[in-house]
Amino acid sequence: AQLRGRKPVLFLGAGGRLTAGGQTITSDKSEAGASANLLEGGNFESGKLSLPITAPYGDTDIGVFDRNPVKASLHDGRYCLSLKMKGERGFIGFPQNLYVDTTKTYRAKASYICPTNVVVSVGGYASDGKNSNLPGPKGGTWQWSLDIKGSPDAWQAAESTIGPAGSGTAFTWPAGTLSTGMGIWLSGKAGATVYLDDLVFEPAKTP
Repeated sequence: AQLRGRKPVLFLGAGGRLTAGGQTITSDKSEAGASANLLEGGNFESGKLSLPITAPYGDTDIGVFDRNPVKASLHDGRYCLSLKMKGERGFIGFPQNLYVDTTKTYRAKASYICPTNVVVSVGGYASDGKNSNLPGPKGGTWQWSLDIKGSPDAWQAAESTIGPAGSGTAFTWPAGTLSTGMGIWLSGKAGATVYLDDLVFEPAKTP
């Protein structure tokens, strides 16, 4: 079960009932009308910053761009996320826990317009509820990431997978993982603007 904002969402292997946030929901199915995307609001089609976003270092101007920033490139939807760098480095984060079942595979995706003079990484760490930066199998801090390459003239998509050992995914969950998150790191020329849309973190079938 998850509480997304004020909306309780129920995931069960059988029927049941959940009361949270002053609401009660019931289900006779394994999933009750929930969006597969754990990062709710990642398509920005409300026209507002409808999901929590922070720029803790004040190094990035964050906004929602109306219409398509590259009209010659087809793109679904009307709005997208706009990130303008104030300096040569920037970071924004989504302060919400994405709870996972480490026996299953998850897919991370993003659409983007990115200048060639900017390097962007979308990724997240793993937490066991106490340690927010679990180590990887070879030491160091474990992290999943999306590879975003310069594409100033057309919308492109980046995708990666995270799953249990032996699942064939790009990244393997470290032992004890309860949740992950999503953040965006930018490096490049001050004044450059990156556009992101359709940010997704969702359960997926094991390859």
